Amino acid sequence: MCVTMSIVTVTAYHHCSGSKGITSSGRRVKVGMIALSRDLERNLNMDFGDRVLLHGMGVFEFQTVWRPGGTKRWTSI
Repeated sequence: MCVTMSIVTVTAYHHCSGSKGITSSGRRVKVGMIALSRDLERNLNMDFGDRVLLHGMGVFEFQTVWRPGGTKRWTSI
């Protein structure tokens, strides 16, 4: 098991109207999923299905990424 700590900005997740509630991984949006900015996905070597602990908020499952060119070091729950 690998544990990496990083300071990130957390926002509320809202899927785009054109996405029909489907994440980047192909799953339907549901409570407990998290979206990561592409730089976090790359820097933390994340794969869809990996779990993320946000201190004081709980554990979330990585299932979607922000659009290309999105804000750096952000995550949405």
